[in-house]
Amino acid sequence: MPINYTQLASEINNDKVRDGTDGENAITVRRTDISAADVLEAIDVRDFDTTAPGGNFSLSWFESVTQLRSLQLIDEAGANTRILGNLRRILLNPGTQGSRARLDALANRFGSRAEQLFGSGTIITPEDVALALRPPPPQAARV
Repeated sequence: MPINYTQLASEINNDKVRDGTDGENAITVRRTDISAADVLEAIDVRDFDTTAPGGNFSLSWFESVTQLRSLQLIDEAGANTRILGNLRRILLNPGTQGSRARLDALANRFGSRAEQLFGSGTIITPEDVALALRPPPPQAARV
């Protein structure tokens, strides 16, 4: 989503940080890709359900998935991918070591107010601030 410079100017001019309410602007953003190393760090092997359907095949699938550079746990629409579904299936529910909770937590990150207003991954640059506060004059219509 493109940056709405009128809305950005309003945010700057009515900055909540100045009045001490900046905590209200904290948001959670779904991460679309996670490193395999992060997934391995989140999972305790004692939480594997070796009796689940697929048994050894599931563990073989897990080994293959962790060879990838990154894993997409959430799709662009914010829904869980099959990768996340499969990871959840091979982990005991609820599991005694907390792997599922860590895996679910891994799918989120803290986001900025800019992302809340204009979409995930939005970064406001000094140029954006300048355009918002001092927009270029409208061009006259040509006749």
